[in-house]
Amino acid sequence: MITLQNFEIPNHNTSGLETTDGRWPYNLEKEARIRDLVEGGVMKLPETYWRNTTKEEMCLEFVDNFKNQYTQLYPNRAALLLSPRNESGMRKFVCTFVRPTELPYEELYDWESPGNPGKGCAAYIANYIRYEELPRPTELPPVVVSPATTLKWQIGDCFDMSILLASLLLGTGYDAYVIIGYATQDVCQNNQDRKTWVNDMEPVVSEEAAKTKSTAKGASKYFSKLKQRPNLESVFDKEQAKKKNAKKAEDVKEVDDDKEAEEDPLQGKRVHAWVMLVGSSSKRKDESITEGDCFFVEPSTGQRVEITDPNYLGVESMFNNHNYWVSMQENKTGNEHRSKDFFNLGDLMRWEPVFVIEDEDDEEDPNDATVGVGGGGERERRTAVNEDQDLVPPSWVQRLTLSRRQYENRYPSHHKLVTYKNAKIDLHAEYSEEDLKVRVVSLKDEFGGTTFGETHTFFRFRKDKLMRRAVYPARNADGAQTMKTVQHEWFDEGRWQPLPGEQPPPGASQEALAQHIFEEGVKRTMIFYGKARLDGLTKRVEVFFPQTKGNEGLTRGDDPPAVKKIMEYYKARDDRLIYRSATFHEPSAANHHESRAQRANLYAGAGSPTDARTAPPLKKMAEKFERNPDVPADQDCAKRTFYITLNEIKVEYHYGEGRITRSNRHYSKDQKSAKDRDGEGIAVTIPLLQPHQKKPGQAVLAEELRMLGTKEKKCLDEIRSKQAFAEEILKNREEEEGRTQAGGGPRKCQAEITVYDTLRNETKEAKVDIEQRKADERRRAEQRKDYLAPYLAQYAKGGDTKNIRLTGKDAIDVKNQVLKDLKERLIQRAHIMQNRLDREKEELARHQTNFHKAQEQMTETKEHDHFIQIVENAIWRIGILETRLERHQQEALQKYANLDMKLREDERLNDGGGAAPGGRHHPTGGGF
Repeated sequence: MITLQNFEIPNHNTSGLETTDGRWPYNLEKEARIRDLVEGGVMKLPETYWRNTTKEEMCLEFVDNFKNQYTQLYPNRAALLLSPRNESGMRKFVCTFVRPTELPYEELYDWESPGNPGKGCAAYIANYIRYEELPRPTELPPVVVSPATTLKWQIGDCFDMSILLASLLLGTGYDAYVIIGYATQDVCQNNQDRKTWVNDMEPVVSEEAAKTKSTAKGASKYFSKLKQRPNLESVFDKEQAKKKNAKKAEDVKEVDDDKEAEEDPLQGKRVHAWVMLVGSSSKRKDESITEGDCFFVEPSTGQRVEITDPNYLGVESMFNNHNYWVSMQENKTGNEHRSKDFFNLGDLMRWEPVFVIEDEDDEEDPNDATVGVGGGGERERRTAVNEDQDLVPPSWVQRLTLSRRQYENRYPSHHKLVTYKNAKIDLHAEYSEEDLKVRVVSLKDEFGGTTFGETHTFFRFRKDKLMRRAVYPARNADGAQTMKTVQHEWFDEGRWQPLPGEQPPPGASQEALAQHIFEEGVKRTMIFYGKARLDGLTKRVEVFFPQTKGNEGLTRGDDPPAVKKIMEYYKARDDRLIYRSATFHEPSAANHHESRAQRANLYAGAGSPTDARTAPPLKKMAEKFERNPDVPADQDCAKRTFYITLNEIKVEYHYGEGRITRSNRHYSKDQKSAKDRDGEGIAVTIPLLQPHQKKPGQAVLAEELRMLGTKEKKCLDEIRSKQAFAEEILKNREEEEGRTQAGGGPRKCQAEITVYDTLRNETKEAKVDIEQRKADERRRAEQRKDYLAPYLAQYAKGGDTKNIRLTGKDAIDVKNQVLKDLKERLIQRAHIMQNRLDREKEELARHQTNFHKAQEQMTETKEHDHFIQIVENAIWRIGILETRLERHQQEALQKYANLDMKLREDERLNDGGGAAPGGRHHPTGGGF
């Protein structure tokens, strides 16, 4: 991975086109786009857009004939979209608008990415193209834009988007069709306000709920034998509340349906276009589509819709890049009647194709099982057109292209907002925001209000590995919301690798933070990737003292929070440690100043871990260990508790096999004030739980107490180091988020890219090398303009011929060499002209000699005329060469004199004399 300190935020005009007055295509209506971009000459369209070939004219004539017959037979049916005008105003057969194309991006290969419903070709087109409504919702569009232009404009109506989506799906092997029919107002207007957003995020479970669930799951086998508390909740009341809620939901649904029907006077008349995918054995295989299956894909949302969906009210026709079919079936409201047989294109009683090749030898059985949905069986033979008889011309549309930059734009102006009934989704293109967020999900509160109670922000390509941040109301043990909020952050693996020369926190080679949960004033939880840490730390919890009337004035706003208890959880450690905790004293008016200084030292990691002056106001510490099967249970430590205030240590051992009691020892470190109940020596309490249990000797107890003192010191050091480590994490998070920048303003976070990102990868050359290379190129360009550069290169150090000064013999030698080369060049050019003139004269003399010899045998005037033409051309060329030679001789003297004067005035050849050595040389000497 490569880190970008300052990544470039792309231009907001993602289409790359704009009108003469600076407006972007997706901010204009279709008429304005055609007028300002196409007719205004901003877009240069190929000839196929504004001219028809002979085959296209024949196809249009055939289609017009079909349209006239259809209108005469069915005068009450809606008009057909057979030959709309394109953006250049030229009529084209609608099937030729479809241009099957496979774009070189993995996401666009499947209509829906396997395992990721939010990705795929359909979802990408729905996001990349801004949806616009038809100007007249009950009429077919007068202009249909080619899919190539739709990709460039990033805006289109349902017909433009459907043709584009069908082109891409056909290009990857799907059996796709564009359907023209009728839909409800919400579908035609792409209105999601009445729909409930389906939560596809990882659920956020409160710790209380998770703890209750884990407790119930890990209950002892004896738990079921214990007497349970009676359930005092009325079953009747629960059933009545359930019925009341169901009735209320039904009433709300009926009101919404009635309101929708009342608000839309055009119900059932709104024209819409969408895409249908069909599973065919002769087409591409897809796990999500079985053979014979068919379903709709809404281009404005990219979602799958069943063919019986009541929001799609009727179907008039459908087409692909091969043919156009008109539905002969009755469109019933509700669509419950619609089944797979409805789209059996091989049944001519249901569908009338524009192009049909009849085969009189074979009659098709409509009930034949080989005739499938959208293809198969005789339908391929009856409606497919042979190459020799194909009346459908090839597509006139440009090849669909999408550059890497355009592909990563994803949304017009890098942003898209979708509003649902219960949520608001804010989508952003990658690298388009300073904090690198790609999606923001805002959920409304549970009371159904207009405010958003939860916000979930998703990130990508951040160096700090932040993937998601959720801010939501805190909940108590009963699940009810409280007035406080919780901030929950998720991080990807590999976070915080130490830089060269940077000291990592004690006990860890990397941070490995997985989650950070902070409930202000209540607690802070850090979850780690335990396998990535050497110390096996998986979870760390800090519980704060609640703010009460007695202590609310004891801490300032900039003070660290007063920690009540710290809990750390471990896994897979060699010492079998699984838990460590530290409990602190509550700050009071008597010791809050001292506690504040101690907490600040603890959080900053000041002083030595064993320095008593910086010791935190600890109350007690505890450590828990898992069972070691190689050690007897009464000798295998299960828990150690260090009571700092009482100056005592308690050790508890594991339960033995089949035991309900366990051994424990209670030591007192204050030997002077402690009362030894077991005799003189070490002050310890050892309950004898088993008759055969032997009491350990004083030497063993003394050694164990000494060892416990060492363990206590080590536990204190570990708590302090982990506290300093946690504070370092919080400090790093503030720096990563830019909250500590000078001036308080926001700061762009660092981005991380892969080596395969060709758009943002910097070259391996250092910036100094790049600047040096550019300077060398500029110097070489200047030298190409310098007439003395080839002569002064041997005297210049570093190749700089502009700032050199020659004197004495070197200057005279350079002057003589320059004049000599000019003289030789002028003489050589004069010789070339003279040689060409001599050749032309010899060639003319040869033609004249041959003509005089063959003149007596010439009988045709053509040969005589040909000789005259040769002579005239030769005399013309000889005249031109003589003129050029004469002019060259006249200009040679002037060129030589001008160069001599230029050399005398050039400061780089200041020889301190006057004229060039040897007097003034003339190019005519010895050469002409």
